[in-house]
Amino acid sequence: MIRTFFAGLGVVFALILVFCASFLGRVAYDMHAKGPAYEKLAVGITRDLARSWSVKDIKTHYAGAVAHRLGGAAAQAPFDALRPLGPLRYVDDVTLETGWSVATLRNVKSPAAAAEQLALLLSKSVKVTFLAKFANGFAQVTIALRNEGGQMKLWHLQIDSRTPLPQRTRRRPRPIAHA
Repeated sequence: MIRTFFAGLGVVFALILVFCASFLGRVAYDMHAKGPAYEKLAVGITRDLARSWSVKDIKTHYAGAVAHRLGGAAAQAPFDALRPLGPLRYVDDVTLETGWSVATLRNVKSPAAAAEQLALLLSKSVKVTFLAKFANGFAQVTIALRNEGGQMKLWHLQIDSRTPLPQRTRRRPRPIAHA
């Protein structure tokens, strides 16, 4: 009696493991299969931004958790500094990083890192990195996309210019009185 109970419990446990593995495998395969669409979306967001370098142009692409912070001048300031780059011409060396690849699994050193990778997979997070050629220089662009309501939304955007950009000159304070 006890022996059959534990045998049945073992079968149930094995079925749960098979179900979880097939579910995670299907999610990972789906993200990999939609990779070109994610790359196209990231390039499109960058192209929309580079038209006028205004945060308002890409606000609809942002995830709801991030979009509410894009209303002030502080959100526009980084884009104003990148304005001299001009419009986007083309992109090169596009790489897609999902939360479930052989490279990321090899770098898992702790249960916390494994849990983080699993969370990225379940939230369908994707990181797209590419070299962008703008009218006046090059920049390394990193875009993190996350699934929200069945659509991939912009979660994080980082543009690192490889071309020295002109800096705004700061005005020195004028003395009130000369002594």
